[in-house]
Amino acid sequence: MISTKIHAYLKEAIITGKIKPRELLHEKEIASMFDSSKTPVREAIKKLSNEGFLQTTPYRPAVVADVSLEKFLRISETLNVLDSHASLEGLKVLTEEDINTIKGQ
Repeated sequence: MISTKIHAYLKEAIITGKIKPRELLHEKEIASMFDSSKTPVREAIKKLSNEGFLQTTPYRPAVVADVSLEKFLRISETLNVLDSHASLEGLKVLTEEDINTIKGQ
């Protein structure tokens, strides 16, 4: 999915400093980079905002948040806990057919 690729690219660029804190992200420019519409860019920006990497205001470009290493580690830890919880909840509703599909049978 293109929004996943855009999310991964932006997240890595923010973490590595390629995109600096307080830098503006323009949807149109990012969409052009990935030869996509602005919709997947908006999805990626929303996810990054929820993860604490961007600050968003309606009708304005997203702004890269100041993310310290400590904040990044807290965010990552929280996301890991949520992912684990979601996985456990998903396991509760797996059918025998789902399990066989996962096993490749």
